Amino acid sequence: MPNLNVRFIGRFYFIKKSDFPHFLLLCICRKKTDVWIRPKIRGKIMGVLKTLFLLVIAITFCQPASAVTKCVKLNSSTTCSDYSGAFGQSNWSATCGGISIQGVTFCGSQNGGSVGATTDAVTTSSTNKYCWCKMVSPAVSRWVFAGADDHCAYRCADACAGFAPATETFRSALFSGLGD
Repeated sequence: MPNLNVRFIGRFYFIKKSDFPHFLLLCICRKKTDVWIRPKIRGKIMGVLKTLFLLVIAITFCQPASAVTKCVKLNSSTTCSDYSGAFGQSNWSATCGGISIQGVTFCGSQNGGSVGATTDAVTTSSTNKYCWCKMVSPAVSRWVFAGADDHCAYRCADACAGFAPATETFRSALFSGLGD
C-alpha cells in the first residue's frame, strides 16, 4: 500500500494532488481517523451497494399488474351525433350518449345480407365490395355489416359513421357483446 500524505482538518481531507488517484482506489475515510479497507473487501461492498441500487430501480419501475375496468353504457337506444367518416379513409367516429366512439372499416368479399349483421371475421378476395364496421374504442365490437358498394374502400368509413346515428339495428349490433 502506498504511503499517502492525508490530513484531516475540520470536515475535510486534504490530499496531495499526486496521491489522489491512490487515495480513491485504496481507501474510504471516516471521521478523524483514516480507515483503510483492502481492495477485495471494498469490491464486495461496492457489489452490495450496486445490487441495492439496482433493486431500488427495479422496484420503482416494475409495479405489479392491475386490472382496469371501463364502465360504458351503450345500447341500441343510445342516441348518436357528431359523426365523421371521411371518404377514402378507414377510420370513423361518432359521439353516442356523450361517449366518443372510434371505429375502423374493412371491405371484404363476405356479404352480410342486411345492415346490422355481425361476424367475428371477414373474408377477402378479389371482389371486396362489402363494407364492414368495427368499434375499437372505448370497447371492441364484432364486425357489423353496413352494405355493399362497388367503391367500398372509398365510401365505407362514411357509411359506418352515418349508420351509427341513423339506424337502431346497426347500433344494437355494434353495442352488443362488447369486449376489451
